[in-house]
Amino acid sequence: MEFVAIIFVIVMGAAALAATALIGWVAGIWAALGFALVLFLLYRAATRDIVRPFRRRDTLNAFQKHLSDD
Repeated sequence: MEFVAIIFVIVMGAAALAATALIGWVAGIWAALGFALVLFLLYRAATRDIVRPFRRRDTLNAFQKHLSDD
């Protein structure tokens, strides 16, 4: 199953590059850069870690604070 996922990522990456090149050819470099930025932001939004958002690793959570007082 991982092999299929790797092939899918390669195909989708190639399709994104081809679409960006086509937009650059038809609409210009600024449109291609804008489209690439939108694709990148969509990728970052889809792969963002929702479980642990922006928490520092050296901070203690509510359960660990009570244990550290001992």
